[in-house]
Amino acid sequence: MTPHRVILLVSATLLFSCSLNRTLEEEKVQTPQDQTPMVFGSSSAATPAGVTKAAVLESHFKVGVWKGYGTDARQTVMDGYMVEYDNSGEAPRWDYTGVEGQIQRYWDLGAFPYEFRAVAPYLEGASLRPDGITLDLTDTPFRAQSLVDDEYNYGEEADVQPCLVAHVRRQKNDVNYEDWDAIKDMEINDAAKGNPGREVHIPFHHLNAKVGFRIFVDDPLPTDPPYAITIRSLIIKVVKEAGFITASNTYTATTDQGLGSGEFSDNTTAEEFILLQHGNYQGVDIREYLDITHTYDLTPSFLQQIPQDGFKIQVQLTLDTNGVEDEEEEFVWSRWLSLDRNNTDGDTFGWEPDHSYIYYLHIPNLYSHEIELLSCEVLPWDLVQTTEIPVEL
Repeated sequence: MTPHRVILLVSATLLFSCSLNRTLEEEKVQTPQDQTPMVFGSSSAATPAGVTKAAVLESHFKVGVWKGYGTDARQTVMDGYMVEYDNSGEAPRWDYTGVEGQIQRYWDLGAFPYEFRAVAPYLEGASLRPDGITLDLTDTPFRAQSLVDDEYNYGEEADVQPCLVAHVRRQKNDVNYEDWDAIKDMEINDAAKGNPGREVHIPFHHLNAKVGFRIFVDDPLPTDPPYAITIRSLIIKVVKEAGFITASNTYTATTDQGLGSGEFSDNTTAEEFILLQHGNYQGVDIREYLDITHTYDLTPSFLQQIPQDGFKIQVQLTLDTNGVEDEEEEFVWSRWLSLDRNNTDGDTFGWEPDHSYIYYLHIPNLYSHEIELLSCEVLPWDLVQTTEIPVEL
């Protein structure tokens, strides 16, 4: 899978030197023509096939910017600015000037490194600070998602994941100006390093995790007679005595720990939480799904979860076999999941943000009444395709 990366661009060209002792208050009045504005916008090079955005990235985001970061001369350039998407003209763009009384900002070539921190969409309760971020989400908390009889407790991604975060640093290294995605600790936008006022890419990352379950069965009998194997009932739940987080109102992260690896607090918890429950998968013959490359997807849209660890996963499954003479046999399992088949007490699992977890349930033999966790595949979060807001990958 392609790693998730939702990209906005901060566009600017080379400007003449702005002295370090110039204050931002002076810049409000003095806007000489030889300065280049700091402009947010999507690249004209973006093609429809290369356009993406997360569902919660709406028509605005909140950004904090500092110049001279990590030095005694540090100054705030944008203090929680609202940046709106304007598609009213011939050239759609991201704009902040005139929004909530915000003024134009300019690049200062003598004040690297620059820090960019952003939250999408714009949240009043998001505090972007030089030492970290705090998200107060009392009205729209993070939530654990469950699927019961094909119905999600929260149907839209924005209902369970209220925001995305980004953290980018532009720093001078010898004669080059490097951009780093500080959340992923990797260099980005490495073209035209000699131009300090080039576009700055801001990749947003998910704070939630995605979880999915798939199942397959070894065929214990020949294909004749044409019997079917159907799921009569299925319950998959997590158990954590210390409390599994089902909702969280606050997210806090420091710069040192990483803005994408913070802590959830002001939580609602439960010792048990049902991830998946289904009474009857009518018309689904899992005898057609016979190996890990041909599995039945129990959660096609995944289940968003609040990242945490220290929990166990239990599967309770009842299968029916229906033969040519309508004879029916019932097979019942209750199993704690473990990657070690001999560990009947179950493994302890955990989920990290911005990743998806796919658990493969394997029934090696109906008559031995076994069910096992064959593997757990950990992958980067998928891309969410749309053309609503053009932002380049």
